[in-house]
Amino acid sequence: MKRKILVRGAGGKMGREACRAIEDSPDMEVVARACLEDDLDSLARESGAEYALDLTCPDALGGIDVLLETGLSVVVGTSGVTEEQRIRWARLCERLGSGLLVVPNFCIGVLLMQRFSEEAARWFADVEILEMHHEKKVDSPSGTAAATAERIASVLGSGRKPGGGESLEGTTRDCASKKDSGPCRGGKVAGIPIHSQRLPGYLAHQVVTFGGMGELLSIRHDTTDRQAFMPGVLAALRGLKGLRGVHCGLESILEGF
Repeated sequence: MKRKILVRGAGGKMGREACRAIEDSPDMEVVARACLEDDLDSLARESGAEYALDLTCPDALGGIDVLLETGLSVVVGTSGVTEEQRIRWARLCERLGSGLLVVPNFCIGVLLMQRFSEEAARWFADVEILEMHHEKKVDSPSGTAAATAERIASVLGSGRKPGGGESLEGTTRDCASKKDSGPCRGGKVAGIPIHSQRLPGYLAHQVVTFGGMGELLSIRHDTTDRQAFMPGVLAALRGLKGLRGVHCGLESILEGF
C-alpha cells in the first residue's frame, strides 16, 4: 500500500520536482498539494494524508504545528528553522506520538562534505565557510552552512577559537558599506564565520576552507540541478515511518552515516 503524502509548497520549483519524484516512486503517492493560503487542517484530514513534506519559506513554518496536530509526521525541508521552533515541535511530537525530521539539505554529497569537514577540523583550527545560492533564497546564512559550522565547532571544541580574526558580534555581520541599503548577509554560527552570496545563476553551492601555515584546504559541493535533492527527499519520507520526536539531518535516518 502506498504511503500518502501531503506536499506543502507544491507550486514552487522544489515542490514541483518533489511531487514528480514522489509520483514516480512505487511506494508513495501525492494525495494533497498545498499552497500557503490553504486550510491545512481540512486538507490533511480530507485527503487522508499520513505524512507531510514542507517546502515553503521560513515565514510559513507556523503551519508545521497544524500538520502535527492533525496527526501527520512531517519532513521539514524549509531553511530557517529556529531552536525555539524545534523545541515547540518536540513538545507537540511527544504529546501526539508523531515524528518530525528537519533536513537542511537533501543532497547526499552535502552530508559527505560535512563529514570530511569534521575530519579536517581535527587538524586545522582556522576555518571559514562561503555559501552561494540563487537570488530568491531569503534566509542567510543557509541552513546547510549553519549545520556545517555546528558540526565543525563540535570537533574544534569550545577551547579553540576558529577564524583567528576579530570577533563578529551577534549573528549578522555589519554591512561592508553604509551605502548598501539591502540586508546584511553572512554571520557567525558556533564561532565560525560564514559568508553568503545571493545571485542569479547560482542554485546551491558551498565551500569550506581551512587554513594552515603555508597551506589551504578547500572542500566544495555544488548542486546544479534540483534532481540532486530527490533521492534524499524520498529517503526522508520513508524514514518517517515509526519515527518519534524531532530529529535533525538526513543522516539521522540513513544507515552508514
